[in-house]
Amino acid sequence: EDPFEKKKTHIAMTAKTGQLAGFRCSTDDDLALIFTIPEKVSDQTTTMLKLADLKLLVIIDDKPKIELVAFVEVTPDGNTYRIEAHEGAVTDIVKSVAAAKKRFALAAEMAGRTFYSTVFSIEGSRGPLTKLIQGCQLAEQGKS
Repeated sequence: EDPFEKKKTHIAMTAKTGQLAGFRCSTDDDLALIFTIPEKVSDQTTTMLKLADLKLLVIIDDKPKIELVAFVEVTPDGNTYRIEAHEGAVTDIVKSVAAAKKRFALAAEMAGRTFYSTVFSIEGSRGPLTKLIQGCQLAEQGKS
C-alpha cells in the first residue's frame, strides 16, 4: 500500500524454470502483463532490446495467439530483464487466464523471431487473479 497515493498494488505471479509471468495493477488504468526472462543484463543487450520492436505473445488454452506491443526494463535487482505490456487487451487477458482450463503461454518476439516460449501452469491461479481483478476494479469498469 502506498500511503501517499492512497492506493494498493496488486500482483499475481507464477514461475517456471527461471521465468516469471504475471499481472500488476493499482487501478484499472495501470494494469500490466509482466514476463521476466533469464537473459543476463549487459549494456549491449539492454541497448538492443530497448531499440527493438518487441512484442509479448500470449496463448490461453487453445485460443488464437495475441500479440502485444511491449517494452523492456532491467529488473530491480539488476540481473535480468522484465518485459511489460500495458495495452487495453491486458484486461481481457487477465480475465481469460483466470478462467483458463489448460494453459497460459507467453513468449517474447523480436525481429520476427520467438524467444523464451514458456507454458505456465494455471493451477491455483484463479483465486489470486480474481483478487487482482476485484482489487483493481477491472470488472466494474465494463471491461471484459
